[in-house]
Amino acid sequence: MSEILAYAPDLLFIEFGTNECMQGDDPVASGGYVDTLTQAIAAVNEALPECDIVLVAPLITNPIFFPSYWFYDYADSLYSLERNGVAIADGTSIYQYMLTHKRYIDMSGDFLCHPSDFGSRVVVQTLLRTLERGSEAAYISGLSQRILKYRYENEYYETQWQELTALAAEGEAEIAACTDAASARSAYISNIARLGGVQSIADIIEATAVDCSKLVFNMSKLLDLVSGTLSLNVKYDGSEPALVTTLTGRRTPYVLLDYTKGDGTVNAEDYGYAVITLKHPTSNKTGSTDVKLAFGINGKETAAEAAPIVQSDEYRSYIIDLTDKSGWSGQITSLKITPFASPSNDDVMYISSVVLCADETEALDTAVERARIANKYSDSVATALIADSDDAALLTVPGNGTVLLGDADANGALNAKDILLVRRTLVGMSVAKPLNTDAADMDNDGEITPADCLLLRKTLAGVIGEDSRDITFATVSFSDKMQAAEIVTERDGAAVNYDLSAQNISADDFKYVSLCAKTGDGSAVAVTVTLTSEDGSVTDTLTISSGGQFYADTARFTSLGGKLTSVTFKFDVPAGSTVYFDSFVLSPTITAARNAETVRVGAANLI
Repeated sequence: MSEILAYAPDLLFIEFGTNECMQGDDPVASGGYVDTLTQAIAAVNEALPECDIVLVAPLITNPIFFPSYWFYDYADSLYSLERNGVAIADGTSIYQYMLTHKRYIDMSGDFLCHPSDFGSRVVVQTLLRTLERGSEAAYISGLSQRILKYRYENEYYETQWQELTALAAEGEAEIAACTDAASARSAYISNIARLGGVQSIADIIEATAVDCSKLVFNMSKLLDLVSGTLSLNVKYDGSEPALVTTLTGRRTPYVLLDYTKGDGTVNAEDYGYAVITLKHPTSNKTGSTDVKLAFGINGKETAAEAAPIVQSDEYRSYIIDLTDKSGWSGQITSLKITPFASPSNDDVMYISSVVLCADETEALDTAVERARIANKYSDSVATALIADSDDAALLTVPGNGTVLLGDADANGALNAKDILLVRRTLVGMSVAKPLNTDAADMDNDGEITPADCLLLRKTLAGVIGEDSRDITFATVSFSDKMQAAEIVTERDGAAVNYDLSAQNISADDFKYVSLCAKTGDGSAVAVTVTLTSEDGSVTDTLTISSGGQFYADTARFTSLGGKLTSVTFKFDVPAGSTVYFDSFVLSPTITAARNAETVRVGAANLI
């Protein structure tokens, strides 16, 4: 400073801070950028009170290496120092504007931070423009229009951008309403601080917790976990999103992930399965291959577990069973993924996620969900709501109807096969076809006895005529009070069926069935759900909890494919029970199913 003052200048330009900014230093930290400038201004004002000062905001360095928003903070911090005799030459915003039209190399002499001849001329023009005489009104207008500088829509999520633009509009109006430069500057500083409080995408990602037990490669931050690779080029592709591994050599290619960089410890004992979701494109020269996962436990690598993968242009999930894995105890510290066996150079593998699961059910749910998310499938849920009598009529009761007495094999006719089937049943012999007990119980006493066999022989001999009987397992009506179907059972374990054949719904897309119901007496009930498609049937169970309120639970059908034809709900309740059936929902993922449960329970219990 003593050397500068020796010149006794009338005008002094101060430009520094680039190196501090490139280190990511806070401009307003004690002893930092603003403090140093404050001391310099005070020293000049004391020794040369007539000397004017122009503070030059640091020029942006190469954005490839240094985040530009570091420089934005430095430029904005200068406005707290501006006053009579201290002006600002905003080189930061000029450089930012230039970068919307030019490459950084066009403005730089070293592709890092120093301006070229062209860049220097831009700086000179900025300084000269700052020295031009202007009005106070023009200054106030300039500050009001500067409020959104350095902030761009693509750097924010939609919600944050809407918040930011609303605050900016308020700030612009507040600054424009000022009548003097000092109050406009004060309003600008306070409003810039408000805008700085809105989180950008980078802020949100930086603050996002990384759970290494649920590694989903949907943000660049997860590249921080990549601690080493061999024969692979690894990058993050936000358009997928996925961790992209490209072969650069054929020597046992792998990528190593450091689990200790997560936001919590991951203990092997808590997990029995791993689900990896990836895409092995058909354009790869490597055909069907294996992906191998080798976990590090307490710093020691365990034996690799392999899953055979196939080429496909869609993401697929692969489940690896860890339940009998040797040494599977302790803290998981790393994961080595070997994406190829016998690979070819330039082949690529897209890894969407690696998720650890406690049990097989969770693994199956995760496999379905992660594949659908990675492939960007967007099927919504399909809801069957029982809202009136017409809807209730769609619930038919299997077994209800008319039976021909004596028709033990339920083929619609009486013959010697029926009497043989009844006689074998009476003596305890195995039979090839199940007995139609409703038809075989000819005297309707609730059991199959020799008396029924005698009645059947008399019918076949023509001594007595053929007869039929109506049977009822349950009755279905609509309850206006409950706004749901009312199912009254007349047999133990009665069921209702819903025909899906006309709705063109595929089991390949919908893997979960959620039922919302309650019992009339408030007791819990187990429900067997059978989902039938053109490819076959699969059965699972769910539970409606006790308590007198509508409750929802979900059955899983991850292995079923083909067009759906029907779904059947069998209630484990005794004869004479009442079940209120609000709705069922078909969902593509377990998360969608859980959301459907919440929605239907909330709506049903509003009645």
